[in-house]
Amino acid sequence: MKTKSIVILLFLSVILILTSCLSSTSAGAGKSDQDDSDAADTSGSGTSDEPRTVSGEFWTAPEGRAPRFIFVHHSTGSGFMFNGGMADDLEEAGFEVHSRTYGDGWVGDNTDPRHFPTTFTRHFDDLITWDLPRGEQYDIIAFKSCYPASNICDDSDLDDYMEWYETVREVTREHPQILFVAMSTPPLTPDNTEPDCAERAREFNDWLMGEFTEGETNLVAYPLFDVLAGDDPSEGDYNCLRYEYQDDPYNSHPNHRANVAVAEDFTEWLSRLCSWDI
Repeated sequence: MKTKSIVILLFLSVILILTSCLSSTSAGAGKSDQDDSDAADTSGSGTSDEPRTVSGEFWTAPEGRAPRFIFVHHSTGSGFMFNGGMADDLEEAGFEVHSRTYGDGWVGDNTDPRHFPTTFTRHFDDLITWDLPRGEQYDIIAFKSCYPASNICDDSDLDDYMEWYETVREVTREHPQILFVAMSTPPLTPDNTEPDCAERAREFNDWLMGEFTEGETNLVAYPLFDVLAGDDPSEGDYNCLRYEYQDDPYNSHPNHRANVAVAEDFTEWLSRLCSWDI
């Protein structure tokens, strides 16, 4: 009888020990699951609250809708947009695309470098809201002059270009909510310019890509001149519209091949620059 009692006591002790172990294991697992859940919730909250930016700088992309993009241009830009398919490419990439050119008021009619200080001051409200519903404005504004602006045949002309664009830059700094894209001027054919004039056009392009936009948070430059101009000093199209991009040596409008090349390159460039999810 005594031996039987001892066996029963030992059996009950084992049961109590096992029950205690199982309870501890279950509580630990529950805490671990809760910790993992809390960590996931915290991570998700931080991601959704973090502003999406361009190139790690301070310009913040719009939330919850396609960015409104407008391109201010003349005939060469129309070639990119419609003959080359840039408008369609940008829309497929997720942008809301607008185009402004001849016949679209002061801003559309006047795109020479000397006009931009007036566009960005006296006509600024029209620039950022044209053709949009009341209360809305563009998120991205790209602007360029046409190929005659690449005929920079005097150092003083180049100095004037830089001064005019510096005026533009002062205005862009007052509107950090908008991304401004300055396109360099498209090159002329060799028969429509002189080597020293074409060299200054290259210098202007390099200035836009460097000093003009250095340190700016909502102002960038697209190297249109680089995309279209020959870069081999031993060739006749150096600093001029590439031979393969010409249909006529006396017509500086880029051909279809060039328009497609710019459309594809610019769309990829802008999409890479803008780091948001639409």
